[in-house]
Amino acid sequence: MPKKALVVDDDESQLKVNSKFLTSIDFESITAMSAEDGLDVLHQEIVDIVILDYMLPKANGVWFLNQLRADLKLVYLPVILVSGASDQKAIIDSARNGVNYCLVKPLKL
Repeated sequence: MPKKALVVDDDESQLKVNSKFLTSIDFESITAMSAEDGLDVLHQEIVDIVILDYMLPKANGVWFLNQLRADLKLVYLPVILVSGASDQKAIIDSARNGVNYCLVKPLKL
């Protein structure tokens, strides 16, 4: 049975690229286009990892991380942040709020 990954990104093309890559390494991908939708998915599905974009509509990746880390059922869920190369503040803020790893866009998969 494949592992599950939640991909949270508001860019449909990025969702497709990430999902295709995850499928190639035997992950089932579940997608969400906002931080709020991503949290809803996490309360309905059991996933093994989250791939999180920093820049999202309404609430950003740090807000998502804070919500996730405050939930005792999700506190240890690994999260990989994906951010633009020039966005050092996003990477620092995310590291301070519990992200496990950061990747810089554009991704070359």
